[in-house]
Amino acid sequence: MITVPSATMRGRISVECKVPVDKIRLLPEGVGDLFFNSYDERKLTAAPQIAFVGRIHPGKGILAFAREYIKSKISAPLLIAGHGPDFSALCQLASQDSRIRLKGRIPPQKVAALLKETSVFVWPSLYEGCPIAVLEAMASGHACIAYPEESSAEILGNAAMYVKYNTPSALCAALETLLQDRETIQTMARSARQRAWTFHWQNCLAKTEELYMDMYRSINRSSQDSLSCSVAYK
Repeated sequence: MITVPSATMRGRISVECKVPVDKIRLLPEGVGDLFFNSYDERKLTAAPQIAFVGRIHPGKGILAFAREYIKSKISAPLLIAGHGPDFSALCQLASQDSRIRLKGRIPPQKVAALLKETSVFVWPSLYEGCPIAVLEAMASGHACIAYPEESSAEILGNAAMYVKYNTPSALCAALETLLQDRETIQTMARSARQRAWTFHWQNCLAKTEELYMDMYRSINRSSQDSLSCSVAYK
């Protein structure tokens, strides 16, 4: 039995590894109360701020987005948490534009604190499995803007604004429009948080227990069948 965190990944593995779909179980990632509570404890700022949390890697698209962002007229600061191979290049951009505020690699508690300060989450990722950062942003109540990458869209559903894939300029244009509409930000944030409850750790725990019980019953049946065959042979 193979477990995967998204239906998109299940499909990829089934095709690429030639594994029957019924041999691959879906077991989504989960998000805990640390981030759900961030919504209730949110510090509302005078002006919206934008967040990105994730690996600073070409596949996450954050460097390409930041390059477009510094050319825009967006006044909202961009808070970036994470580290990776594109971090040095991102530091150079940040040195040119004070709106970009790099936090580096930070623990979950500080991620939750950052998400209390922000209201819009930008997700320029090009390829995903099951993005935990997106779940954390949703749980803490963010208006999310993303590319329609399959796994990300599977998590976000209708609780996000999507723009043309791998087009940083489209992300910036959508942000400029959204940041002028506080009511839409709040509506999208509530929608994202409501959807995030599907991925609460308690739900994931129940699905994990169900999976192990199914495996136990399957092994038990196999053992009983083997014993029956042995007795019959004797």
